[in-house]
Amino acid sequence: PATTEVATTNTPAVTTAPANPPATNTAPRSEPAPATTAAPPAPERVPALDSAGLPQGWVVRLGVFGNRSNADGLLQRLLDARYKAYVETMPDARNMTGVYVGPVLTRAEADTLLRELRTRFQLEGMVRRFNPE
Repeated sequence: PATTEVATTNTPAVTTAPANPPATNTAPRSEPAPATTAAPPAPERVPALDSAGLPQGWVVRLGVFGNRSNADGLLQRLLDARYKAYVETMPDARNMTGVYVGPVLTRAEADTLLRELRTRFQLEGMVRRFNPE
């Protein structure tokens, strides 16, 4: 009968160390730190919706000017003081420009803003509904 011989080579066995050997820590285990109680997140401020389903907002109208450069001057003072302000041509008055600050979400915020602006700029104003058109 024919026998088949298989050649073997003597190659040393290769061993590899684990890529991340387990750490050996001889320090005594400590109790985990108690969980800190974080402040609950602030409730999300969602504006009320009007009858058309649009968000309601409020603005303070600080003045109405016949001279656009006067309106732009006040606008720049407000922007320099870091207020959200804008000008808008009055639809019902010829060549009149209104200067507005806001919008804010609630009438109470608008009333507070009006008092602040009166004190800071010595201007009378009025709270109006914000019209995004």
